[in-house]
Order: sequence, then structure tokens, then C-alpha cells
Amino acid sequence: MERFAKVNRALPKVLWALVALALLASVPLVSDRIRTEKSSQKVEFVMDYRDVLELSAYKPDPQAFVNEQLDTMNKSGIHSVAIYETTLSELQLARRLDMFTAKEAATLTGKPGEANRNDTFVLFTDETARGKLQPMIEQEFAELGIATEPWSYDGRSGLRIAASEDEAQLKVLGPDPIALEQLQAKGMGIVARISNRHKPYDEAKMDRYLGMFAAAGTKNVIVEGDFVPGYGTGENNHISDFASLMNKYKLGLGIVELIKAPAGISTLAEKLDYNAFRVHSFTEADAEKMSMAQTKEQSDDRAREAADRFVLAVKDRNIRLVFLNARVYKNNEKASMTDPLNTIYESIKGKDGAAPRIQDAGYVTGQGSAHRFDYTPSGWHKHLHYLVILGSVALIVLLLSYFFPNLTLWFLILGLLGSIGLRVLHPLMLDKMLALGAGLSSASIAMILTARKIQSRMEKESQSYVGQTVNLFIQATLVSLIGAVLIVGLLNGLTYSLLLQQFFGVKMLGMFPLVIFGLYLLLFHESLGTTEKIRKLRRILSSPVTVFFIVAAAVLGGVLYYYMSRTGNSGTVSPLEMKFRSLLENGIGVRPRTKEFLIGHPIFILGAYLVLKYRYKYAEWVFLFGVIGQVDMVGTFTHLHSPIIMSAERDGYGLLFGAVIGLILIGIWNLFTRGWKRWAEPFYK
Repeated sequence: MERFAKVNRALPKVLWALVALALLASVPLVSDRIRTEKSSQKVEFVMDYRDVLELSAYKPDPQAFVNEQLDTMNKSGIHSVAIYETTLSELQLARRLDMFTAKEAATLTGKPGEANRNDTFVLFTDETARGKLQPMIEQEFAELGIATEPWSYDGRSGLRIAASEDEAQLKVLGPDPIALEQLQAKGMGIVARISNRHKPYDEAKMDRYLGMFAAAGTKNVIVEGDFVPGYGTGENNHISDFASLMNKYKLGLGIVELIKAPAGISTLAEKLDYNAFRVHSFTEADAEKMSMAQTKEQSDDRAREAADRFVLAVKDRNIRLVFLNARVYKNNEKASMTDPLNTIYESIKGKDGAAPRIQDAGYVTGQGSAHRFDYTPSGWHKHLHYLVILGSVALIVLLLSYFFPNLTLWFLILGLLGSIGLRVLHPLMLDKMLALGAGLSSASIAMILTARKIQSRMEKESQSYVGQTVNLFIQATLVSLIGAVLIVGLLNGLTYSLLLQQFFGVKMLGMFPLVIFGLYLLLFHESLGTTEKIRKLRRILSSPVTVFFIVAAAVLGGVLYYYMSRTGNSGTVSPLEMKFRSLLENGIGVRPRTKEFLIGHPIFILGAYLVLKYRYKYAEWVFLFGVIGQVDMVGTFTHLHSPIIMSAERDGYGLLFGAVIGLILIGIWNLFTRGWKRWAEPFYK
């Protein structure tokens, strides 16, 4: 038994050595990630062509409007447009043809229609349109089993389609060949929007579509709809076939952020060997808000907000394609219709526009710019990864050892056996669980070690409490960042950069260290035996509930609720805070996190100072909230789709500003106490 206890006492040194080894192993992995992120520095702005066509429907001369806008886009830094598989509705919108129901056709020709038929009739606007579109329409509907036959009226050629207008409009017909030619002539790049509306999957048809896009200079595809082309189950799964076609035509895949990912997107990206990049969507709803601006000042504000949004997307989230939508706003009260195009152009190339700011940040903008990250992991990455796994297990065991030191060896054995088993069954889950464990362990250990050092120093007099406080703050920061390094080492690869996989447990990372450190202060900070801890806990639980405790609990609950609501991506931000964020972003280039430099770090510094200097027992509980800053520093690196250098800069600014604010709070406290002693105490005496 004595030998077992001796091993447990010696084991923490071994565990720290394993953590140090894991940190060394993480260095090449972190370096490779930095190199990967710098391998794709090109950004592309793309306008939805269909939206431009829809806007043109409200103009006196639709075709002239479209031509004018394409020229303006090119001058404004939008050098590409997105083309969908066209439909009869879109061709009518583009003024390539006119479409009629059977009843409308009968009225047009003055001949009664057939009572038992509900066909669709189209007339081409000119012979050029007929020559380009009629063969395509006939072929596409024939492949769908829908008959067509020639039809004409008043010297115009057309087709009769054996389907109702509602059904005929839904059928996708492949890219509009006239649009492809016109866009090429305008010097515009083309991004393909491909859907999974072809049932069953038709390899020859998809080959034809992608071939047309590739011949027009297309380099990238963005999936339209809820499923990737070829998605299905069993024998109906043709994702591999679609990926082969994309590889054949050397097409990259755009993955749109902040929307529900199309089913099968991860599989498609894997089949493409991750020839993919992230896309930010400026939606039609966003564009409509821009259209609603009533004054030039409002329009300028919304252009500036959009520019900030685009710059932030590129710099903070590794976005490489910004997809722009547009929608007309109908103002019934003023009987007017406005579109957002000029405001969008201003947001890209105007004063404080996104394009020049993105270029100033070291990126290149232009046609066909968006492309994949260059990631080629070496064979030794796997061995380094094992060392990071071992170090992460050691860090978690270290945390447990501060609560149950006599069980350290058992924790290590169970941790290693569990990791081996999970590595065999589900290696991805092992990495994610260890990343979460390493993150919350490092922040918790940092605070526990700080509390222990404060306790040991409280027994000694000192003349430099501020110096000791800053020293403790630096040491705690270094320990907390161990978790950040291990997270990056564990969750390393393009799947995380593309957000196809991500860190899980953000809320747990935000809350658990608070609970762990609070529990430590409550029961484990003092040198109490097991029986004494139980007695203390019983005494606390049996204490009478006073109004003070109720109010304190309500305040604490409100603070924790607000804190958790701001943790993760689902929290809401007030307009005032958005302006403050924008000010920081534009002023220093990187926005430090509010929870760090305004809350966590200042509380850490002030709380540690109060405990050291005044031996205030309850100041430890103020110090408890210093864990917020430590956890949030680690949390910054869980945004694996963000550039790691930017995450480091963000933490650096947070530490600097937080330390300055904390020192200012100490100064204010000292001024307050001096004033109290000089004026208030004599009064009460």
C-alpha cells in the first residue's frame, strides 16, 4: 500500500513530462496548419446571376439593365457570377422565350384548345435563341419522357411540351448556353450551381452539364439544395460518380457556411481529396434590408456594415468566396421599388470597401481566385499525433489528481485503456473527447495552481503585491494555453478547416472549469480529510436560507445564464456591441474577445491582488470568475476554421487589454481604500 502511495506521489512529475512531450510534438502540427492556411490567399466575389435577372424584370429595358450591371460588377470588384441549371421560367426571365398555358395559347392564336390537353407552349424571342435552346429543350424533355413538337405563331418558332406549365417550369434543363457565351464575352468568371433534382442520377447528363461549365471557364461548383448531386442510399448513391466527374473537369467545391450543409457534402469533399473551400453567403434577406435604406446615410451605413462583414469572414473564418444575392424591395407606401446593387457595389469597392481592405490584409481578389488549401500531411504526423493523445490523457489525469491524489495511477490506467479502445472503435470521437478534456483541464489546473500559490504566499509578507499578481497571471495564462496547443494538435486537418468536422462541447468548456474550480475552492482548497470534507458539505447544505443567499443566488444565476448565452455561436449581440466590435476590428485589425479583456482577465488580476494583500477570504470567490478569461483563451483556439495566427493575436490583445484594465481596477481600489481611511472612517468613529 505504501508503494502504491509512493507511486501516486511521484506520478504527477511523470504526467507533466508527458504533457511537455505532447507540446513538443504539437509544434510541427501547428506549424503545418499555419503553412496550410497561408497556401490559399485568394478571394472571389460572386453575384447570383438569377437574382440579377429577377431584378431586371422590374426595369423598362431588362436586357440593357443586365448588360449594364455586368459591366458595373466588373468595375466594382465582382468578377464572377453564379449560373444555375436553367429552367423555362429562367429562360423567360432572361427574355430568351415566352411561355404560355394551353388556354393562353388558344387565346393568342384565336383557335380553341383541345379540351383533354393541358400542354405548355413556348415561343423563342429570335432565331438565335431558337438555334441555341430548342435542341437542348427537346433533348432534356425527351430524357425525362416528356414529348415535344414544333409549334409556331406569327412567324415565331416554338415548341409544344406535353406537360402542364407548373410541371414544365420545375424541370431543370442544364446551363443556359446563351448566358455562358454572353458572360464569357463580358469577361466574367462563372461559378456553377448544381442540384440533386435529377432522379434517378444520370451520369451522361451530369457529364454534359459539367462539360459545358468547364468549357466556359468554370473552376468551382456550389451545391444547390439540401442534397449533393448523386446523393442516395445503397445502389442509388452516386456521390463517387459525381466526384469523379468533378475531378475530370478539375472543379473545386464551395461549402457555404452558416446554413444547413447539404446531405453528403462531407463525403463529396472527401472523394474530391478536399479540393474545397468555404463560402460566405450574403443572402437575399440581407440584400432586402440593404434595399430598404431610405437615405444616403442609411445606405452608406449598410454598405459599411456589409464591408465589415465580408472582411471579417475572410480574415476570421478562412472564407475564400463571398456569394452575393440581391432582392428588390417594394415600398407600398411610397409606391416605389429599390434594389441593393449600388449599395453592394459600394460595400465591395467604395470608400472603406471590402476588396481593398482584404487586399491590404495580404489577400488577392479576382476572377476564379477561390481555391483549396494545400495540405499534404507527412507520415510522421501520425506518430506525433499519438504523443499528443498521450499528453492529453496525462493532462486530464493531472486535473483529477488535484481532487483524488490517491487514485492518480488508476486514473492513468483507465485513461490509457479507454483511449486505446476508443482509438480502435472511433478515432475521431477520441480526438474530440480528448480535445474537450484537455481544454477544460488546462484552464482548471491553471486556476487551481494559482489558488495554491496564493495560499502559500499569503503566509509571507510582501512589498510587491502587484508584481506577484502579474506573475501569477502570466503563469496561469501559460498553463491554460497548454490546452489550446493540444486542441490544435489533436484536431488537425482540412476537415476542421472546412468545418466539415468541428470541436464539440463549447458550452461544456465554458461552464465546467467554473464548476470544477468552484468545487475545489469549496472542499479541496483547504487541507481537509475525507471526513472533514463531508462534514463541511453537510454544514453548507444544512445552513439556513436567508434573503441574502436568495438574492446572491439569483444574481449568480443571472450572471451565469448571460455568460452561457454568450458562449458559442448562438448568442445574440446588441447593436451597440456590434459597433464596439467593429471599432476594435477596424482599429487594431483583430478583435479581442469581450469576455476576456473586459471580464475574465480584470477579475483575475483584481481578485488575486485582494487575496494576496488583504487575505480576504471571500475574495477567492471573486477570483473564481477569473476562470472565464482563462477558458475563453482556450475557446478561441476551438474555432478551428479560423486562422491560428489570428487566434493567437486575438488572445494576445485580450491579455494586454485585460491586464491594463485589471491594473487600473487595482489603482481605483487603492484610491478608494485610501479615501475611505482618510474621510469615511473618522466620520464613523
